[in-house]
Amino acid sequence: MGMDRAIKKKRWTAKRIIWLSIIVVAGSSLAWATLNVSNKSTRRINADYLTIATVNSGQFRDFTSVQATVEPRQSQPVNILQGGTVAEILVEEGDIVQAGDPLVRFEDPDFELSVLEKAGNISDQINNNNESRLRLEQDLRSLKTQLLDREYELKLTQRDIATKESLFKKQLVSRDEMERLRDDLEYKKRKLDQLKADLDEKKKQYPEKLQLLDDSDKRAKLRLQSVEKSIDKLITRAPISGQLIEMDIELGQRKGAETLGRIDDISAFILSADVGEYYINRVKKGQAATFTYNGNQYRATVDKVFPTITNGAFKIRLAFEQQPSNMRRGLTLQLQLELGAASHSLLLADGAFYQDTGGNWAFVLDASGQVATKRDISVGRRNSEVMEIRSGLREGEQVIVSSYSGLEGIDEVILTK
Repeated sequence: MGMDRAIKKKRWTAKRIIWLSIIVVAGSSLAWATLNVSNKSTRRINADYLTIATVNSGQFRDFTSVQATVEPRQSQPVNILQGGTVAEILVEEGDIVQAGDPLVRFEDPDFELSVLEKAGNISDQINNNNESRLRLEQDLRSLKTQLLDREYELKLTQRDIATKESLFKKQLVSRDEMERLRDDLEYKKRKLDQLKADLDEKKKQYPEKLQLLDDSDKRAKLRLQSVEKSIDKLITRAPISGQLIEMDIELGQRKGAETLGRIDDISAFILSADVGEYYINRVKKGQAATFTYNGNQYRATVDKVFPTITNGAFKIRLAFEQQPSNMRRGLTLQLQLELGAASHSLLLADGAFYQDTGGNWAFVLDASGQVATKRDISVGRRNSEVMEIRSGLREGEQVIVSSYSGLEGIDEVILTK
């Protein structure tokens, strides 16, 4: 009888192969996921070294903080008009002076001698004009006198002819005598006519020549006044009323035509501030700014914008709406310059992290407050206190806002004690 032969059962059935494949794939996926988690970049930081802020909803005030310097509205240099040796100092730096007050007196013998010579020459010209005026009057009077004499001589000749005419008829006077008398009469008439014409011409010219002399006198007297006043230039005077500053001078010094100091009008002040070039298109005349001084809040208004950018900033000038007391040149005030109207927004405190991220991402804490994860965000307007959050954060979330220096490439921050 034949023996039955045992048949070996196949170990790798199709079903086993399928299940084994599933297990291998699942295991590979788990291993990859585990590896991926382990590659997450993490940094542990003591919480005491971090600044954390909470996202809140509120009014966003569109302003920028600027440091302003108090300056006098009017300030003028004190210029030396005529220099020389300092003979007398009449005031001290810091004194309050009035416009026209003498400040310093100089001496310059050469200049003074030159002034005296000029004044003498002008006086001589005025005297010459007076003499010319006198000669004109004398010439006119002389012609009038000559005219009277000629008229009288003519009458005598006419009377003589009339007398001898009757004698001539009686043949007591010769014909030659009568002709001589008539010729003499004709000559005297022509001479009288010429004298009248000369007198008329003199009378016509007299007012014109007199006016020329008068005008010359006026100009000469003005020059004389100017020359005499030039002596006063040796005294340097205050151009305006105010406080004298920046004056550095000593007795015996030799000074030329230069600036001696300045005078500040301390009755009215303005503010001057540098604003970052980023805001050049957002600052206009008429915009308001606020500041606190001695515990009180004040307002100022931009009254001029200087468009030239220097070292990344442009200048603005502001006028006080109500000037605080005790303002002084050089005093600094912190202003909040308004750039736009307030609006309701999601807000986050401004911090150094913005400089590191440009407002494109931030580390946001989870509910436990122990782990902060890197998250993309979008930031809108900023002022010196807060920034406007457009997306990426929710009200109540907490964000690390201190510097992210050294956290480049880090995905997660774990806060420790």
